[in-house]
Amino acid sequence: MRSSNAVATPGLRFVAVPPWWRTFAIFAIALFFQATVLHDVQVRGVTVSFAFLVVLWYAVSAGGLRAAFFGLVAGACEDGFSGASGAAWTIATPLAAALAGELVSATGWDHPAFLGLVAFVASFVRTVAFWIVLRAFGASGNTAPTPDLRMALLSAAAMGAVALVVMAFFSRLRPLRVGPR
Repeated sequence: MRSSNAVATPGLRFVAVPPWWRTFAIFAIALFFQATVLHDVQVRGVTVSFAFLVVLWYAVSAGGLRAAFFGLVAGACEDGFSGASGAAWTIATPLAAALAGELVSATGWDHPAFLGLVAFVASFVRTVAFWIVLRAFGASGNTAPTPDLRMALLSAAAMGAVALVVMAFFSRLRPLRVGPR
């Protein structure tokens, strides 16, 4: 028996989610280059995490729950490469990825400027969560970076700018909306 609302409900937009294994392979390559070649590349003390950009790319396509799981795995990999962060990236990355996925899912916007703003917000939340987790686990001295709001904002702005440029010039990387609009 069909509900009377079933016919009148408009079709929802669906997003073509990239396969997780392909995204994880891209993430692994980005993480490898970030940990080896790009580790010391900084502009005014700000480093852009290309591995986190891959996580954000998956998050804006997959939505909050899938993004959180992918972020959990990606954060654990980043913690494995970093060595001294404990579980900070494992906790901070899924929070930021879920936030980014939910922001894009809730609004349905996929304009490059909005995605750059989402990358800014998610990167800032990730950095603050990272600091909170490090302090909660008792990291101090040389093992814990000193929280600096200005550097967190600069880092988030750099992530947003790089995401904006990547999404603007490589439109195939934007979330692909399929189904009825």
